Amino acid sequence: MLTQGHDKSADYWAYGVLVYELLCGHTPFESSNQQRTFEKIVHSQKHLAFPPEFDPHGKSLIRRLLHPNAALRLGALQNGILDITNHAFFLMKNMDFGALLTQEIEMPYIPNTDDISSSINATTVTGIEPLDMEIELQMDDLDEYNSYFENLNNPEILE
Repeated sequence: MLTQGHDKSADYWAYGVLVYELLCGHTPFESSNQQRTFEKIVHSQKHLAFPPEFDPHGKSLIRRLLHPNAALRLGALQNGILDITNHAFFLMKNMDFGALLTQEIEMPYIPNTDDISSSINATTVTGIEPLDMEIELQMDDLDEYNSYFENLNNPEILE
């Protein structure tokens, strides 16, 4: 937005926006005017608002992911992705990222798909074959994934 280029910290920003949208039900920098939306993003810490009684750990996670200084953004610091996975928001919820990666976590909510015609997106899925989204992940593959995340902040890889 500021024509300064970007790195992986832009993905952490996007993740912060996604977490906000999932927890609040709307985008954090919403405006009917595009210029006003840009201003809200650039001055995000001033314009970022949360509903009353919002989880304080959720606020902390989102604010740190949406830090305006990309170098100080959660995930871009010395501990990399571990700063996100070890954040109090996830620790308080006993989030097991290993189980998430191996798809061993029971889904907390399973939508009813029996009556797809009542879905808001029914027109977009009618007549389309669902993709086979099954991913087989062997325990041996975990080392590959772990090394990927460990090396996420490695300057040699970023060059």
